[in-house]
Amino acid sequence: MPDEDAEGQTPDFEVVDRRRAKQAAAQAEESEPPAGEPSPEGPSKEPSEGPSLPPEILEALVPSSVDSVLHAAVGHLARLAWENLGLVQGARTGEVRADHAEAGRAVDAADAIVKLLLPHVAGQPRRDLESLVADLKINYVKHTQGRADQ
Repeated sequence: MPDEDAEGQTPDFEVVDRRRAKQAAAQAEESEPPAGEPSPEGPSKEPSEGPSLPPEILEALVPSSVDSVLHAAVGHLARLAWENLGLVQGARTGEVRADHAEAGRAVDAADAIVKLLLPHVAGQPRRDLESLVADLKINYVKHTQGRADQ
């Protein structure tokens, strides 16, 4: 019968015996081969029990497809284009500076990658990519013409 407090109710806590967990861990270590020696069964196929990451973060860290890498590249190139047009602060320095040659290269590269992606993208994501490239091109022309006229 579980312990009851003075009012006859079961307490709201759970007793955890950590000694058993330590004993199980020690037994598991004893059954594993020493480091550097392969297991007789071969490499372990079991996933590690480390912390699990949300799928969107895992996809950003370890892309699962070429399209994922290309989407990420477009995002990085767009950021660099905006920075080099002098429209946003640099991510590393926090300074606003313009380098139109670099901005042009970033816009051209983003445009080329988006052309590779478009056949594999539909709906709103497709429109977002097309709008991004159009915005980059318009702003590039607008800001480089303004500088050439002065």
